[in-house]
Amino acid sequence: MMARKLALLFLLITFSGCEPKYQFASLDENLSLKNSAERSLSKRHLAYWELMSQKKFTDTYDFELPYQRYIYGEEWYQTFFEGNNKEYKVILREIEWLDEQSVIAHTEYKREKNRHIFKDKWFYVNGKWYHMFPTSKLPKAEE
Repeated sequence: MMARKLALLFLLITFSGCEPKYQFASLDENLSLKNSAERSLSKRHLAYWELMSQKKFTDTYDFELPYQRYIYGEEWYQTFFEGNNKEYKVILREIEWLDEQSVIAHTEYKREKNRHIFKDKWFYVNGKWYHMFPTSKLPKAEE
């Protein structure tokens, strides 16, 4: 009987709809999410930057635009980002709509005394938001 109650309690806690707690990524307390698209984007943004700050590139790779994943393999992607600082904080400050399927996320980067705002492009593709990583660098040619 006790085991059944504990199992039920576990299920209630697990599926209670609680949002994940992020250590490195957050939303500006003054950011107003105006619609379901912005709420969906903010969840992907938080998850992406939380994983990126922990250098979990295998996971962040799945957040990148599908065409970029086609061009840039996962090994290349990890090499490209491996110099990325670890354990910084990012705060989503503003969402700027470019059109119905693309936005610029104005994000504050904070690490020790360093702070700056950068602009990330995100695109809505097949029901999901994808990050566009900025690069003009091409992968090595196959030999």
